[in-house]
Amino acid sequence: MSNVTRVYGNISKVSFIIVIALLSVVGNLETVLAKDSGSASQMGARIGMSDSPKYINDLLQSGAENWQLPQKNAYLIGDTISILFLVDNFQRDDEGRVNVTSAFEFLKPDGSTMFSEQKYSACTGKPPKTSTWGIFDPALDLGFDDTDTPGAHLFQLTLTDHVSGEKAIAQVPLMLVTSEKRKNLLNSGIDKPEVLDALWADYLQHKDDLAIRRMVSILHWEKSGSGMNIVLGAAARWSLTSQAHQNPLVLQVCEKLTAIENGTTLDILTKIIEDAKKSDPSEIH
Repeated sequence: MSNVTRVYGNISKVSFIIVIALLSVVGNLETVLAKDSGSASQMGARIGMSDSPKYINDLLQSGAENWQLPQKNAYLIGDTISILFLVDNFQRDDEGRVNVTSAFEFLKPDGSTMFSEQKYSACTGKPPKTSTWGIFDPALDLGFDDTDTPGAHLFQLTLTDHVSGEKAIAQVPLMLVTSEKRKNLLNSGIDKPEVLDALWADYLQHKDDLAIRRMVSILHWEKSGSGMNIVLGAAARWSLTSQAHQNPLVLQVCEKLTAIENGTTLDILTKIIEDAKKSDPSEIH
C-alpha cells in the first residue's frame, strides 16, 4: 500500500491511499466494479467511513451484492479515518465505458471549509454489463490532530457522471469528540431503549445533531423491522416527536434532515414534524 501526503497550509491533513488490491485484480488502472442486480435508476453517491481500512479489503474480497458500507461517525483526536467512495447506477458510453469523477469538501463545526478537492478520484473502465455500482480509486485517509476543533464536522461528496452529465451528492456527519465513552456511544448500535435515552442525554448536553441523526436512522424499523427493532423504531419516532414538540432546535434538525432522507424514513420524519407542530400534545400519536 502506497501513501502520498497532501499538505493544506502548514498542516499535513490528508494522505491518499492507493489500493494496490484494486490494481492487481485488473492489471491496469481501471477500477474494479462490483456486481449489483438492482435495476437502473438515478445515479447515487455512497460513502464508507471507518477507523480501520479493513472494510475496504473485505469489500474487494467478498464480491457480495448487498455488502453494506460502514459509517462510523464519531472519532477521537489522533484517529485516522479510512473513507471510500462508491457510485450507484452510472451510465455507459457507446463503447460500454464509464467515467465518473469525484470531488469532496470537509467542513468545520463553524461551517467553513477545512479543505476540499475538486478533482480527486475516478471510477472508470469498461465493466461487465451486470455491474451497476463501482469503487473509486484511490481511497481517502483522513487524520485528526490537536489543531482540530472538537464538534460536528460534515463530509460532502459530489460525483459527476461525464457520460450522462448527472451529478450526485452524499453527506456524512463526522463528530470529533474528546472521550472514548462518547465515541463509543455515537458509534454503537441501537439495540435497546437505554441507548435512545443515552443519545438524548448526549444531545441535550452537547447540542450536536449526530445523536438525532442516529435515532432518525432507525425510524424505518417500525415499518420494516422485526422483533425488538419494531419497538425501537416506534420508540425513536415517539421520542423525536415529543422532543421536537417541546424543543425548537430538535424540530429544526428534523426539518433539515428531510433534505437528505428518502423512502420510509422520510415519510415517518415528515409525520414527526407535522405532529410536533400541533398545539395540543394530546393530538400527537
